[in-house]
Amino acid sequence: MTAITLQSMKRCLLILTASLGLAAAAPASMVTLNMSGSFGPTSTLGGTAFGVATPFTFHATFHSTTDTYAKHGLGIFPTTSFSIVLPSGTYTAGAGAGLKAFLLDPTLLAYSAGLVSADRNYGFYSSFWIARPAFSADAPTPAVLSGYIGNNYSLPFTIALDGGAGNLVVNALGSGPFTAEITAVVPEPDCWAMMGLTLVGVAGYGYCRFRLNRAV
Repeated sequence: MTAITLQSMKRCLLILTASLGLAAAAPASMVTLNMSGSFGPTSTLGGTAFGVATPFTFHATFHSTTDTYAKHGLGIFPTTSFSIVLPSGTYTAGAGAGLKAFLLDPTLLAYSAGLVSADRNYGFYSSFWIARPAFSADAPTPAVLSGYIGNNYSLPFTIALDGGAGNLVVNALGSGPFTAEITAVVPEPDCWAMMGLTLVGVAGYGYCRFRLNRAV
């Protein structure tokens, strides 16, 4: 085998190693639980009661492979980001808030979605008859939940908001109906760039191997 061929092999290996490194850097599969409903009048924001039933929509993003609850049919996932839209504005809570997305599937009861605290002692979730397409609560995939049944809760449930907004304390839920949907997180442009470079690197490795096979 010639020195040129050995150098070519080294270049091939470098291309493959770099490509695999980029692939490993790509984020795991992530989804967002999007849920809408209303809080009861006694719920508070920054210590002030709403006074009336107050609509909300929250978006809780998490890795779909990080279920922290061992029981089949029930998934509890630490959120990586959280935002909630209220009539007064949009508020966020970081990973340090300890919020967890809560999901059930018919293995245990019915399709359900909601939020729980880090210790799982407080929170709320809504149940639904249907999910299209069906999903597993242990490894959720995009789906729309419909056929609202009702709510289950353990209150008060406190969410520490960012930016000095204070705490959102859920003391009561509205009468519904509530809606829920799981959506896939679209990769950021830099993630798309990494995946593109990975494909280019793998293609380059294949071409190198082809050239080596012809040279041997």
